[in-house]
Amino acid sequence: MKLTSPEAERDCRDLVVRCIRALDARDYDVIVGSFAIDGAWDRAGELLVGPIAVREALEKRPANLITQHLVSNLVVDFATHDSATVSYTLSAYAQLGADPYHLHAIFRASDRLVQTSEGWKFAHRGVEPAFASAD
Repeated sequence: MKLTSPEAERDCRDLVVRCIRALDARDYDVIVGSFAIDGAWDRAGELLVGPIAVREALEKRPANLITQHLVSNLVVDFATHDSATVSYTLSAYAQLGADPYHLHAIFRASDRLVQTSEGWKFAHRGVEPAFASAD
């Protein structure tokens, strides 16, 4: 039995990609609006709960930080008609000021989404490094 429609799968994929593009464009309104009211983001070792905490953390990013995130191997799995997990590989490149850009990390990402009256929203976002640190 299929739990969802192709449109729901598309909407879940679209939410993830648009949010990542918004991060690179520093469009924090899009990111904040992508979270459920009690949504959480496990970001850089800090658990951010709720849209206000997400905005506060994003606004602390250095003004001269340029990022480019690349999404690959994206899969959407539905638990119910109104909840899904989106799993993907996330490659993060960064450049600070005039320094050369570099591959910051490659992550295994997993986002839990919920269907709300406003559409699909993040209930939880999280990443873990795909490779062990050389440090």
